[in-house]
Amino acid sequence: MEPTLDRIKEITAAGKHIIAWQGVRIVAPEEWEPGAFSGDWGGGYIRLDERLAPRLVIRWLPEDSTDKLFRKASSLAEAIKQVADNYLASLEKSQTKKRNDLVHERADRLLPRRSLDVSPASFFRWRSKGRRETVYGVGFAGECPTSGRILLCECTGEDEEENQRSAAELLSTLRPYPQSDEAVLWSTFGLRFVLPKEWTLAGSKLTGGRIEFRFKRDDDSQVVVQRWIANLSLGRGDLVAWAKKQLATDLRREFQFRMERGRCLGHDAVLAEGTIRAAKERVVHSTRKFLKIETPFHLVSRAWHCEPENKIFVVRAVCKESEKEFADEIVARFVCHVE
Repeated sequence: MEPTLDRIKEITAAGKHIIAWQGVRIVAPEEWEPGAFSGDWGGGYIRLDERLAPRLVIRWLPEDSTDKLFRKASSLAEAIKQVADNYLASLEKSQTKKRNDLVHERADRLLPRRSLDVSPASFFRWRSKGRRETVYGVGFAGECPTSGRILLCECTGEDEEENQRSAAELLSTLRPYPQSDEAVLWSTFGLRFVLPKEWTLAGSKLTGGRIEFRFKRDDDSQVVVQRWIANLSLGRGDLVAWAKKQLATDLRREFQFRMERGRCLGHDAVLAEGTIRAAKERVVHSTRKFLKIETPFHLVSRAWHCEPENKIFVVRAVCKESEKEFADEIVARFVCHVE
């Protein structure tokens, strides 16, 4: 099971939040938010920033980037050590270009091994001294025995002691795998929801008061999850007025639908259901339906105003007729606010 609501409440009360991305989870200070992310389940990274300054980077390396290295190494521990060495070599090269003075070392006691969910692991730390600032880094390369992912993680900051403490505390909460083989938690930018593992991230938009993540499945089904800043989006109107203007405009490009008032997670909501508008898709759907083959043709959308968080949340699914309840299942496992 993914973190429960009680656990999320406990973390929130402590001034922290869960960041969960592509099956990687970590508990971070509330003011640390993703500053960059890239890649997919097989290989990528996420960077957390504090007031626009990079503080934590988590990388999970794609197999094709480490296969050759692992074949040549005499053991898994030796291969992991080489991953760390390669990173430090690339770091030294980049800092030399910036004319920064870089000092780094390898050590086994930089972070508490028992608290890390990786084995084997190879630890390192470094200091980069430039004209205007000195930055310290603490991190490790390691393998997650549960997922098989090869990880490269580091915590950086301008205060050496504070950065060491942050690294020990944060990296002890790192879980580079979903807690369930069937469901994956996504938690970032105030969005906290769970999707089955077969759904993969297809795209994202971060513009103004709107954040959007798009997911897809092999059968062309789609899920869209959005977060809007309510006071900026609603103005002097209410959710229904916003939905008729903004939501309907977004949906009208692709769907024919009807809207009605409803409730989601105890909040006022606008519910929309319909079908794909495009004539070609309608013909394909009719033909396959005659052959008793289901296609993702049906729209189910749920939008609600969470006043405690000053957010509008939207969950939209384009799915098969037999899966029309899927959007409501996502909403049921959605955490929009913590009381």
